[in-house]
Amino acid sequence: MLSKKLTFFLLICLSFSLKQVQAQENKQTILSKISGTNGFKMTFEQQSKYPFLKAPKISKGSLLYSPQRNFVWEIYGDNAGKVISNGKKTWIYTPAEEEGDKGSLVIKTGNYDGVESIVFDTEYDLSSLKTSTDGLKELTVNGSSQKGYEWAILRFKENPAFTIDSFEFKDLNGTNTVIKVKTFTRLSKPVPAGTFNFKAPKGTRIIN
Repeated sequence: MLSKKLTFFLLICLSFSLKQVQAQENKQTILSKISGTNGFKMTFEQQSKYPFLKAPKISKGSLLYSPQRNFVWEIYGDNAGKVISNGKKTWIYTPAEEEGDKGSLVIKTGNYDGVESIVFDTEYDLSSLKTSTDGLKELTVNGSSQKGYEWAILRFKENPAFTIDSFEFKDLNGTNTVIKVKTFTRLSKPVPAGTFNFKAPKGTRIIN
């Protein structure tokens, strides 16, 4: 039979363990909050202000995300391009800009580490968010030369549901880009896995 002291000690240990588990459950990541079980899709307008141009370049795009780190990030128009990842391999595709040119495709293994990947990073939990002057929640991330950007800010709406409002960053060339979300929808069912594999169009210049 256990002594009273040992029983009391075991109860304290059990209580501490339960509190740790509860703390982990309560520590919800930003990604899980916006993604839900099956992921999300959104459309957006992107405005890029280049140091050498008076007027910003405006384009439209879309994002499809499915856990874990599977996504298709696409820009339409003059700055067209795609970044597709299945969590293990990433394809970065730029179509030909002029007739007779070839599109190009960069293939990388491992996690995608471009500035867009901040959206899919599980490092950040809800306690990382600050409230901005306009009432939105903000996540500010410092960049570096290795990361390819100086800084980035993710902004979120809390009501009526927790969603992305906008994404802003400054690259190493001084270009300031603002991505303003137009529509945001959490998915009701899983996305087919093949969606996140990319086959380059014939004639594409491939860079591994």
